[in-house]
Amino acid sequence: MLSAITLVIDPHQLLGWAVVCIVAGVVGTRVMLGRGLGIFGDVLVGVGGALLGGFLGGFFSVSLSVPGPEIVTQMLVAFLGSLVILAVLRLLGFERRRSTPASGS
Repeated sequence: MLSAITLVIDPHQLLGWAVVCIVAGVVGTRVMLGRGLGIFGDVLVGVGGALLGGFLGGFFSVSLSVPGPEIVTQMLVAFLGSLVILAVLRLLGFERRRSTPASGS
């Protein structure tokens, strides 16, 4: 017989996840690309990095622990995952070109 799955997320957890994803995305894009991708791009990279970092850690049976608050370890895992995502995007040729103003001759 199937049992019901209950998912309880309190506001503090949600806020913690948001902070982890924002920090991982902002720092990751600046390290790999030298600039950000905008707030939405940075957050997407951070969310993807957190998911990928957690998946890869479990897949390769790697446990990472940093002394101090648990959120620091979570940020590091999400950051490493965002670096992997951005490295793959760079290998695939993804480069966001910034428009340069036309020179007035």
